[in-house]
Amino acid sequence: MESNGASPAYGYGKFGRPLHTARDRDAEAVRTALRKARLRDFNAARHPHGFVVQDLGTGGGNSRPLRVLYCGFDPPAERILRYAEILTAAGFKVDEDPDDPYALLVHP
Repeated sequence: MESNGASPAYGYGKFGRPLHTARDRDAEAVRTALRKARLRDFNAARHPHGFVVQDLGTGGGNSRPLRVLYCGFDPPAERILRYAEILTAAGFKVDEDPDDPYALLVHP
């Protein structure tokens, strides 16, 4: 629960992450699809290899893609290909990131 007593509009994600906006909810849906494939969220202390989902900003509203990156020691190209396969199978539209060959743009 938030400090003002109100719950976030879209509840809570894993690890108690508050989901205040539709973008938060969409990012959590991407995380959930990757977790279902037994992949881990990046956590520097506990899991120094894993995925990160980034919101590219609010300009453009919900039409902007989310960015998915791999952080860790494995070759990133192999991981990114696997992420693309998993997210496509889960129903997301996935594109290569033209600014980073080791990232994906995911359209919820």
